[in-house]
Amino acid sequence: MSFTIMKTLKTIGVISLAIIVPLSLWGAKNSLFGSGKTSPATSHEATTPTQYVDSQAGFKITLPKAWEKVDTQAGNLADFKASSSIIIPGTGDYSPYIDIVSAPAQFPSLGALVSADVSSISLQTINFLNISSTPETIDGQPASLLVYSFRQGETPPLTNAQLIVVKNDTEYGITGMSLTSDWPRYRGAIQEALLSLQI
Repeated sequence: MSFTIMKTLKTIGVISLAIIVPLSLWGAKNSLFGSGKTSPATSHEATTPTQYVDSQAGFKITLPKAWEKVDTQAGNLADFKASSSIIIPGTGDYSPYIDIVSAPAQFPSLGALVSADVSSISLQTINFLNISSTPETIDGQPASLLVYSFRQGETPPLTNAQLIVVKNDTEYGITGMSLTSDWPRYRGAIQEALLSLQI
């Protein structure tokens, strides 16, 4: 994703940032995350959770056990990826990924935030398909869980689950992403992790 597009999305709202970091890192020929090897995920990965607590940022999330925290990218609260790498020769590391972002609330309602997010992402991606939008509750706050697929530039098809919640005048976005071809394998683990968010 180009720097210009990244700057444009950053001005739209915090939740759009959740899509920027994975896409700007995925597809890099010298991946920041990949070991250069492909190792299959195990069933243990999707069934044995571990809790990550960030007392400074004030959140908790339960992740599949075999996932690991990676270097947090600028503007994010935390970044995680599956420990099994999915390397596509010539394009980079497409390992399943979760990131968490937050910023001061910029929209008058959760609905307005979700609409702005969907609109900005659909304008910046190819073959955007909004698969579902489900109301949820996180820590007593209304939230929205979006699931959508898309392509960005030369990337293969990707699928995101994105949880959006506003609490105490702060917008939170937590996004889980995988290759669309791997989505059935990782969907349950990613969505459980997103819905475990405590802020």
